[in-house]
Amino acid sequence: MSKKEIVCGVVGALFGVAFLAVSCGQPSTSPTPPTGLTTTPAPPATSTPAPTRSVAAAPTTTAAPAPPNSTTPPPSNTVGPSLLGVWGTSDQNAYAVGNDGTILHYDGKSWSFVTSNSTSYLHSVWGSSSSDIFAVGDGGAVLHYDGNEWNNIGVPTSNNLYSIWGSSANNVLTAGSDGVISRYSGQTWSESGSDNSSALFAIWGSSASNVFAVGVSGTIVYYDGTSWQPMFLPASAPGPTSNSTAPTPTTTPSFTPATPQGPRLTGVWGSSGNNVYSVGEGGTILHYNGSDWSYETSPVATSLFAAWGTAGKDIFVTGDAGTILHYGGGSWTTMASGTGANLRGIWGTSPDDVFAVGDNGTILHYDGTRWSPLPLPNAPAP
Repeated sequence: MSKKEIVCGVVGALFGVAFLAVSCGQPSTSPTPPTGLTTTPAPPATSTPAPTRSVAAAPTTTAAPAPPNSTTPPPSNTVGPSLLGVWGTSDQNAYAVGNDGTILHYDGKSWSFVTSNSTSYLHSVWGSSSSDIFAVGDGGAVLHYDGNEWNNIGVPTSNNLYSIWGSSANNVLTAGSDGVISRYSGQTWSESGSDNSSALFAIWGSSASNVFAVGVSGTIVYYDGTSWQPMFLPASAPGPTSNSTAPTPTTTPSFTPATPQGPRLTGVWGSSGNNVYSVGEGGTILHYNGSDWSYETSPVATSLFAAWGTAGKDIFVTGDAGTILHYGGGSWTTMASGTGANLRGIWGTSPDDVFAVGDNGTILHYDGTRWSPLPLPNAPAP
């Protein structure tokens, strides 16, 4: 045995096989550990996954169905519930509604979950006072808040209800699938026929005798206090919405055309009966002047969901991918929202107090200068 072999044998016994591989040219069965680390092997990985940190988890983690006002379905509730509607009586009393019976309340400082006693997918909320509030949703769901608690109330339809609006506590209207329009007199519900079978996604009026409902394929129906009548769109749309077509007026209009005749309309709001706006897919913005509807030039081609304003020259619109538009009397402009979430509802009390809600529990507030996110509350205990 050579002198080198003797030395390597002794030193190898002291420092291990790794030393032999480096200093004596022998093969190594494992990599040399970094300086300062032991050669003890790491324990085997267990099958238990690492804990995840939940951020304002929603009441459920199931995926929500797509709301009617979007071609993009809301994501699964990994962050927060999909919020579709928002409304309130003051800057210290507002409500937002969404999937799985979600109802949030704002007290002027923060949002909190409230018990809805429902698991229905809720699309819209409106009330005549702080103790007379309605929320509507899928399967004919109508919830009522009496100032103390929310309860389900019976309505004469099982259709999905997408929007609710009223002129008073004794005149409340809902709009939904298959063109259904229901009316609440303050005591009972009844169907208010519109002779329309197309889904209606939004309803709004300036009075009990001046009401507009909008929906698929450019459908617009108008109530004058006596009956519902169809209204027609102009022949073409400008700018980003030029790929949309509209129905041509006829003496016998069809509400169930063989092919789509206009853009899907999902929001409607006005400052008066002679100044009404409707928004929808492809960046569509329509204006009614008391006689005719016309297309407005839109700065976007993304789908728009909801409209609300404080006056004829202060109007906000929300839409896909964080889109917020504003009209100040000149042209429509985009606003920086700071989010990429689809924004499906908007409401406020003044030009510097506006809320927008959307997917993943997104709640934004506008203070007259900029939009800022508001934190979603922790989900209630199951």
